[in-house]
This record gives sequence, structure tokens and C-alpha cells, in this order.
Amino acid sequence: MESLKVAIASTDGVNVNMHFGAATHFLIFEIKDNVAEFLEFRENPTKHIKDHTDRWNYALELLKDCGAIFCSRMGDHPKSVLEGKGMKVVMTENTLKDALKEFLTA
Repeated sequence: MESLKVAIASTDGVNVNMHFGAATHFLIFEIKDNVAEFLEFRENPTKHIKDHTDRWNYALELLKDCGAIFCSRMGDHPKSVLEGKGMKVVMTENTLKDALKEFLTA
């Protein structure tokens, strides 16, 4: 099976609990053979960003190598842009463990 990177918006590393547009960072996992392994922590900097749209556009660029984005909420426009790029959007307020488990069994 081919590997897939997923980005998770979480403040505590336990729960999916950040809105995509407000996420200050993302936890990146690689899924291979139905096992998710933590790869890295990616900062989503706030400096040099003029407005809310710039913020999520920067996040789109930051996560362009990911096939799925997990967050608690996301606006309709960024969601449609992500899905248009072939990324799966998972909006949940579950734990990381349970959200990944549901994703892997879907």
C-alpha cells in the first residue's frame, strides 16, 4: 500500500480541536499499511499574513503534500479548495486516535 500523509489540527496532541483557519500548527502523520505514525510538527506562522484568507491560503501551501486534513471546523471556501485539490477533509471533534481509526476503517 502507498503511504498517505495527513495533517491534524490539535492544540494538545490528543484531540482534534482546532479550526482550520485558526490553527497555529499541524501534526503530520504518515499512514502506511493501516498504521499511522507521527512524522513532524508544522508551524503555521501568523506573521506577514494580512487577513484570514491569507492565513488559510498559507496553510494550504504548507500542507500540499498531505492527502487529508483533520480539523474541528473549516469554512466552505477552503473546504472546496482542498477537496478540489484531491484532499479529504475530516471535520471532527474526536480524539486523534479515534479520528484516525475511523479514517482507516472508512
